[in-house]
Amino acid sequence: MPAFRRIYDAFKGPIMAYVRGTIGRDAVAEELTQDVFLKAYAARDGFRGDSKLSTWLWSIARNAALDHLRKRGELPLIPDLESGATAQDALADEGPSAETALVDAADQRGLQDCIDRLAPAQREALMLRSVAELPLAEIASQTGASESAVKSLLFRAREALAKCLRAKEAP
Repeated sequence: MPAFRRIYDAFKGPIMAYVRGTIGRDAVAEELTQDVFLKAYAARDGFRGDSKLSTWLWSIARNAALDHLRKRGELPLIPDLESGATAQDALADEGPSAETALVDAADQRGLQDCIDRLAPAQREALMLRSVAELPLAEIASQTGASESAVKSLLFRAREALAKCLRAKEAP
């Protein structure tokens, strides 16, 4: 039990931030985060070590968030990138980055509002990258998207987030 407590203490904050950012509701995020750790504890004997412990926990958290969104009818969909976006779109970075805008944004409610306005697939990719700090390959594996699709989602999410934050700062 002390080992699980250390795992809980290390991952509770980041997992709750990911869930909150994905579903956009604080009270529900707390409940889902608790469910993640209850599921992990109940399934601890089934963890064989084929992947890292953190990857296993992030999978449980992602599934919990997606189940919640599915029940609300808001399941994120990976957009069809054949309709125009290319990998080069994802790599082109003009203007201030969303990370800079995030650091400069004093109003956390405004920030959460901007995150909530992102398309569900963009929000999920952004949360997995920014909060869970997963590499692109891991995000692609978790979401079932290609790495180039993940890059495009992240680019578009950062672009939309920066635009929203700039609009909130304008007089």
